Amino acid sequence: MLDIILVNRRPIFNKLAEAWLDAGATFFAVVNGGQVLASWPDYLGSDTADLTAPIVVNDVYLGELHVGGLHSEEARQMLAVEGQVIEAMVQQEQELNSVAAVLVDTQDQFWALYQLTQTTRSYLDMEEMLEALLAKSADLMSTKSAFIWLELVTGQLLFYQHPAVLLGKGDVTDFLLRLVRSKAGFLCLREVGNHPGIENILMVPVDVRFAKTAVIGMVNKVEGAFTTPDIKLARIIAEYAGAQVENVISYQDSLDKARLRQQMELAERVQSQLFSQEKPQVPGVDFWAASKAASHVGGDFYDYYLHPNGCLTFVVGDVSGKGIASALLMAMTLSVTRIRMQRTPALSPAQIVEQVNSELYKDFSRVNMFATVFVGQFDLANGRLVYANAGHSPIILCPADYKAMFIEADSEPMGILPKTTATERTIFLKSGDLLVVGSDGLYEVHNEDEEMFGLDRLATAVSSLRTETARTLTNKVLELIHHFNAGQYQEDDRTILVLKPTGS
Repeated sequence: MLDIILVNRRPIFNKLAEAWLDAGATFFAVVNGGQVLASWPDYLGSDTADLTAPIVVNDVYLGELHVGGLHSEEARQMLAVEGQVIEAMVQQEQELNSVAAVLVDTQDQFWALYQLTQTTRSYLDMEEMLEALLAKSADLMSTKSAFIWLELVTGQLLFYQHPAVLLGKGDVTDFLLRLVRSKAGFLCLREVGNHPGIENILMVPVDVRFAKTAVIGMVNKVEGAFTTPDIKLARIIAEYAGAQVENVISYQDSLDKARLRQQMELAERVQSQLFSQEKPQVPGVDFWAASKAASHVGGDFYDYYLHPNGCLTFVVGDVSGKGIASALLMAMTLSVTRIRMQRTPALSPAQIVEQVNSELYKDFSRVNMFATVFVGQFDLANGRLVYANAGHSPIILCPADYKAMFIEADSEPMGILPKTTATERTIFLKSGDLLVVGSDGLYEVHNEDEEMFGLDRLATAVSSLRTETARTLTNKVLELIHHFNAGQYQEDDRTILVLKPTGS
């Protein structure tokens, strides 16, 4: 089947190959079982491919795409996407072959419709496909012109004519109303009002899953008027046109989804690079942090910075909302916060909150969003923790000799007011004490019985793990929540930061 695709859709493969060679590839090839079906430039199979992508349709292996000279993850993902596109081509070819075979076997006149399938099957662009379809339809129907009207469910209106411009959109709208009212499945007009040069029109509705209204029309029979066989053939053309329009829309949709998926995966990698990659190695402090986004990108963030003066400044935040908007604001908030954290001399937690809020307030207010933020500054010399809590929860303090308690927020989130009311608090941590700063995704989690994990269960889990290392505690809490949420969609990001003075 791949060899047939290569013949029927050679221009598409030429464009793919050209793009890969322009990107620096040494070759692009289509291979089946060690046999090179096509290559750009000549590729005898002796060179080892650096990237491969299988082509599998209905669990049947058909071949592979080979690329040489490139090794990046982005290139690998793009080749995989193109493999999926070719798989869709093969499926479409199989479907069209099946349809064509049925038509040819049904009646002699369907041979003409088979010609139509051969004319349009290689087009994946809507405009190009419709232009070819209308041109061939006018030829098959022996008319001077043909048109198609598509009102998609998205609201997009498509109107094409070939070859002559004889009708306007308003004219076709009038005809559509008459067609709907006729309830005949077709509309054949011999008198077309005040349209010079138009003698007759045959219109047939087109069944398209993605369209509110669709119709194909034939204008001006070359000889005589439209006959009953013409109407039958027009209906068959309309049925084929509907299937072909759906194929192109489905192809474009699958391609868009593949591109979006690739872009989201890239965004996920980029966002992960925003987080501090190496945890600070600080004598006397066991420290760890982790974040798991609900989707590819999220609104939670954390960061930390060890100042030359021996203070460890850290932040955990949660931008409201979900998706791309939340992720973009998260990146902005993290970047601005990081700059403030790395100031020398060090800014206090309240100053960091105030300055970040002042810089980003307009951005948050424009989109009616906000960010909860906890900023802490731990003095390694004396165990003093100074913090500012702008609407953030949960913060769990586990003294070595007492049960876990929650630290409540004492000011509003960032982005609510032009000038924040953030205040600073001070506590002292000694060896054996434990501080856990999380996001609401840790406790606003539901199981299959719609029971929420809750703050109490989270505090109990943290207390039971207080003797573990910060990294182990982080991982076990996330595992416990994941197990509780098993089988359910993760609705929110989950972030946790753990700080444990060790005294050594």
